[in-house]
Amino acid sequence: MHFEDEEKEKARLSKTKASCPKSLNKEVRQLSKWLEKLQVSIYSFFNSKAWRLISILGKLAAVLTGRESTPPEEKRIRRVFRKYNQWKHGRGKKEQDLESLSEWLEQVDQSYGKLSKSRRFRLAGRIIAVTSLLKFNQKNSTGHNKQFSKIESILKDYNIWKNKIIIQEQYDSIDPLDTITVTEIETVFELYELNPPLK
Repeated sequence: MHFEDEEKEKARLSKTKASCPKSLNKEVRQLSKWLEKLQVSIYSFFNSKAWRLISILGKLAAVLTGRESTPPEEKRIRRVFRKYNQWKHGRGKKEQDLESLSEWLEQVDQSYGKLSKSRRFRLAGRIIAVTSLLKFNQKNSTGHNKQFSKIESILKDYNIWKNKIIIQEQYDSIDPLDTITVTEIETVFELYELNPPLK
C-alpha cells in the first residue's frame, strides 16, 4: 500500500510540474544558482590554508589510528558537486532536473551540517580566527568568515523553499470533503458554546 501511495504521489507531482513549465524552469534555475554559489563558497573553504593544514594533520592521524583521512561528509559534498557539474553539461528532462537538484541540495545541507559540527571543522575555524588577528592576513581571513555566512544563508533559503514545497504538497493532498467535514465540526462546537443545551 505504501508503494502504491508513493507511485501515486510521484504521478501527481509529475502532472503538476508538466502543467506549469514556466514555474518549473524558474525553480530549476533557482536551485542551480544555489548549488553554484555553494560550490564556490564551500570549495573556497576546502582550499583554504587552514583546512589544508587540518587535512594534512588528519592524514597523519589516520596513519596512526587506521581511520579515514578525509571526512565522509567532505567526500559526499565533493561527489554531489561532481554530479552537479556533469548535469550542467548535459541536462535531461526538467522534471528530473528539479528532482536531482533538490536531492543534491539536501545532501549538501545534511553533509555540511554534520561537517560544521566536527572537531576538524571547528579547529579550522579557530585557525582562521587566529590568523585574522595578524595584520597581513586580516583581509583573507575576513573573506573566509564571509564564506561561512554565505553558505549558511543559502542553506537557510533552500530550507525555506523546501518547507514551502512540503506544505504545498500536504495542502494539495487534502480532500475537499475532509475540509468541509472539519469546518462543520468546528461550527458545531462554536454553536454549542454559544447556545448550550438546556438542563
